[in-house]
Amino acid sequence: MPLHPVPAKINPEIYDDYVGDYEDAGTIQATIIRQGDRLFTRNRIGDTIELLPESATTFFYPTGSPTRLTFEKDSEGEVKGIRFHDDRHEEFWEKKH
Repeated sequence: MPLHPVPAKINPEIYDDYVGDYEDAGTIQATIIRQGDRLFTRNRIGDTIELLPESATTFFYPTGSPTRLTFEKDSEGEVKGIRFHDDRHEEFWEKKH
């Protein structure tokens, strides 16, 4: 898998479902923000990085990092959280409602 895949063409309207805070064990790990047709993540220390779509649910950083953020939904289509995975480990961050 290339580190710099070509961003997928997806409808940015789906980003509204992803916006919010995501936490692990009560600590917010990421805040997802939509600005126009672009999606960003802000981490615990306030760094904001654009997320580029690999698919409608999986996103990558433009830096070439192997990290992927995959939004997971329940059977009703509600976003439940983000599966964060890189070359070392995987975590699940639950969406706060």
